[in-house]
Amino acid sequence: MFSLPSTLLLLSLFSHSLQTSLKILNTPDQPAGHSGDCRKPLLCSGVSLHFSTVHPVYSWWDSTFYRGRVAKRVNMSECGFVSNAVVTATARTRKGSAGNCPAIYTSRVNVREFNVYSVEELSAKEIGKVNCDVHWIATGYTDCD
Repeated sequence: MFSLPSTLLLLSLFSHSLQTSLKILNTPDQPAGHSGDCRKPLLCSGVSLHFSTVHPVYSWWDSTFYRGRVAKRVNMSECGFVSNAVVTATARTRKGSAGNCPAIYTSRVNVREFNVYSVEELSAKEIGKVNCDVHWIATGYTDCD
């Protein structure tokens, strides 16, 4: 097998490769150079499925705010953000689905959830045929505890 020194060297190399660094320059709630309460940076991501059995608001709906567009609310409460995060999202079809998902943008981001809206005109019935999930990544802060 391995000798003790070679095992320690392998463990050292392996543990070093697992270490990551996340540096946040600023967020909507924290301008650059601002240092406030004890907060640690957090990178959180997920996939919001095209349908929801929990609540209809987490499925695609016809937006009444942006007429002719579809909207979807995405839950990220499990991330535990303590301030509004920076969120990037994209819509993607499920494997085996025919068609293309629309371009989307994020809006109304808070510590628990955010909305996405389609850029082009589309109905909830049309996007329902394509099965578009929302893939997202959020960068923000959580408590130091």
